[in-house]
Amino acid sequence: MYYVVEIGTSRQEERERLASLLLEKKLVVDTFFVEGKSHYLWKGKVEEEQCYRLRCHTHSKHREDIIDLVEKESKEEVPLLSFTQVEPSEKVKAWIESI
Repeated sequence: MYYVVEIGTSRQEERERLASLLLEKKLVVDTFFVEGKSHYLWKGKVEEEQCYRLRCHTHSKHREDIIDLVEKESKEEVPLLSFTQVEPSEKVKAWIESI
């Protein structure tokens, strides 16, 4: 099974540090940065801030290690982390299988 992993943070430097760690530990094959304004409910109030997102491709065998790393390394009170199952092309599958 293959996933696109999305990690959100309010700190640009944290996003870049997490991307480096995930690649160094060979838990993902790529990283893609997205940023923009975020609105969300937090403790009963609507909040607004700049959000820095990291998107990556990985294999399901790395899911728990990614969760552990993000929860350990993130400065967020509740690390924003999600996994979406995808069906990549055969070439992308082979790339993902290489890690």
